Amino acid sequence: MQKGGLNERIKRIFAINAWDKDSDTLLFIGFICFVTTFVFDIIGFVTVSLVLEYRITLAPTQMSRAQAFLFWYFVLHTIICSLLLTTTIYSLYTKIISAPVHDFKRRMQYMSRAEMSDYLYEGRLSRPFKDPNSKKTWEDQVLDYIDASTSEKYIDELTGCFNKTYLYRKFVGVMNTQRLSNISKNGPMTYNSEIYSIMMIDIDHFKKINDDFGHATGDEVLIKVGKVLRECVGNKGIVIRNGGEEFLVFCAARYPYSFSEVAKRINRAFREQVYAKSPMDGSIRNITCSVGFLNYPFVEGPDYELSLQDHIDLADMAMYMAKTHGRDRYYELKLKNEPTGKFDIVKFCSDPVYGLKRKFYYFESESSPKQDITDPSQLVSFGVTEGAAAPKPKKAKAAPAKDDKPSDASDADTVKDLPAEQKDDGKPEEIEIKDEKQESSDRAPNKAEPSKNAPKSSKNPKPSNRSAKSAFKNARAKKAAEDPSAGDAKKKTAADDKTA
Repeated sequence: MQKGGLNERIKRIFAINAWDKDSDTLLFIGFICFVTTFVFDIIGFVTVSLVLEYRITLAPTQMSRAQAFLFWYFVLHTIICSLLLTTTIYSLYTKIISAPVHDFKRRMQYMSRAEMSDYLYEGRLSRPFKDPNSKKTWEDQVLDYIDASTSEKYIDELTGCFNKTYLYRKFVGVMNTQRLSNISKNGPMTYNSEIYSIMMIDIDHFKKINDDFGHATGDEVLIKVGKVLRECVGNKGIVIRNGGEEFLVFCAARYPYSFSEVAKRINRAFREQVYAKSPMDGSIRNITCSVGFLNYPFVEGPDYELSLQDHIDLADMAMYMAKTHGRDRYYELKLKNEPTGKFDIVKFCSDPVYGLKRKFYYFESESSPKQDITDPSQLVSFGVTEGAAAPKPKKAKAAPAKDDKPSDASDADTVKDLPAEQKDDGKPEEIEIKDEKQESSDRAPNKAEPSKNAPKSSKNPKPSNRSAKSAFKNARAKKAAEDPSAGDAKKKTAADDKTA
């Protein structure tokens, strides 16, 4: 037991740049300084003994007085120089490297409990597929410090996941490096080789959550979704908020591994953990998601190359299949025949009909019920899946000028379609609508072209503006005649009539 502990201590001491304790650092530096000084002093003792023609031995009893004095001088020199070098180097290491790094780690631990994303605390910004079992060197810790200082532009404040700025400024370079590393191996996939997957996750009916419960509840759902996705992926990948209710997940694993297990885990976690609570009555609404994913790289040839954005478009297309075929499920895009010769990359990445018709790929799902898509005839329109659209409300038509009753059946339907609250209030809204329409009809031109089917004459024609003015003038003249004391008022009335 003690031997095992000693071996573990020795391994920990010689794990350069990954020391957990300052004592490990001190022992390592002291050992290196002692060995270096000892070697140089032995070389010096042997050299001086040869020059003075002394017998070379390390036993003081067999040495002459002068050689023994020289021997003990080198022994004291080794001890004193080792201590001085160890103290100096350890002090420099502590001030320049160890103290700032430990202070940074303490700050990160405090911030991670309060406001900082766990991605920054784990150092996932520069190393998204980091092995959790590997020890963090002081160089890694310095990189974490640099990442934390620039974290604001790479972290989504609401969900704690990475944002699109991180995706296109940093992560593209990481994935390109991984792709080149796989290409350089020049061989088929072997056991324990690194494999990657890109997933697109979309929250089902999220707009309805915002409309029914409010945007504050929608934000709470997004926060919970970000946390659930990070827990589902764990140390095997990262989560990026692609915008709105869409999230991207990049996973890493060792061959052979089926990423459908991750997709199943995400669908199950949504059903069990993600929900929206109404702020009005406290009712609960369960929330599901649609997932689409594919392996990265999906396909590559000598004459073409799919970019990271092309892979994201393919994952989005697979997610669209999950949306249109029932939601709360996942679809994996699988390669069937590798493209040869010239083909349209844009349609290949965005048009499922193009790829299915030419047998490039197909969509596979193990969700219940199992619905693999191998032919364009199996595609479902998004509108059909959404259900029939709600009928649009009819607009109220202008009421006739003669009375307030609807003139035909269409007007009666309009009044009938009004809400019940408006019908039971003594028809106030009905009258208001008709008055507004009447005003618009009054502003219309008086001379309209008569319809061919309209009657030539009417028993009660509507009086024109001119006849109305004549009647008004006669009424005022009659009133002035009945009042002989009007005098000046009568003359003024005549003047007004002339002006009119």
